[in-house]
This record gives sequence, structure tokens and C-alpha cells, in this order.
Amino acid sequence: MGDRYVLEEMQLEGYNFGGEQSGHVIFLDFATTGDGQLTAAQLLSIVHRREARLSSLATLMTRYPQVIVNVQVGPEGKLHFYTDSEVKDAIEKAKEKLGTSGRIVVRPSGTEPLLRVMIEGEDLEYINVLANSVADVLRERLA
Repeated sequence: MGDRYVLEEMQLEGYNFGGEQSGHVIFLDFATTGDGQLTAAQLLSIVHRREARLSSLATLMTRYPQVIVNVQVGPEGKLHFYTDSEVKDAIEKAKEKLGTSGRIVVRPSGTEPLLRVMIEGEDLEYINVLANSVADVLRERLA
């Protein structure tokens, strides 16, 4: 998703730690961008403090399926993404449907003429349907 968008979401939700599957990890107490050396130092610190094996720490995290749907739009669509009330409503409804069992992030690509719909959740089939329903609204309103 890109450090910038991870950082924005962290600040919005009040998190001090965040990351993405590509490996970008942000420790907001120390930096506002991903830093591989900082991530390695933090991980080694946790292993040392817990006197644990690295493999045992992997059991602390539950991986959820993730779906990303890209929607092709032009510059106008990217611009109107921020202000279109039906788009905002569709994203908010998806958040409500996910509740605490998942999350949604919808954002413009920084490098391509796309809007990206990313949903994580417990049920792959359900999040796939939900991501595509949000993407359909984006296509209708912004493509």
C-alpha cells in the first residue's frame, strides 16, 4: 500500500505500529517511514526481552486473507474519490459490515491511474464479495 498510506491509517486510528505485506514496517515512536534496520533492531529486542525463539513469536499473530481490487480511473476520478458522498458511504458501510473482524483501506495508487480497494478479514469469500461491491461503486461513480 505504500508507507504514506500506512502512516495515514496509523495516525487516523491512533496506532504506533503498522505495516504491510510487502515488508514495510513503521514504528511511529521512532520514525514515520519503514526502516529495515529499525525493524530488525526492534525484533531482536523483543526476542531478547522475552528470552524466546523467533519461531515462537510467529504464533502471536493471526494472518487473515487479504483481497485487493484495482479500479482503473483517470485523474478526475482520483480527484473526486476524496469528495464523492456515495463512495464515502460505500466504504463506511463496508467498514460496518466488517466490524472488528477485518479492515478496509481504499486509496489512490501513487504511481498508476488506479484506486485500490484492500480488505482483510476472516472469511476470504465474504471479503472478496465486499471488495468487489465497493469497487463497483468506484467504477460507477469515478471511472
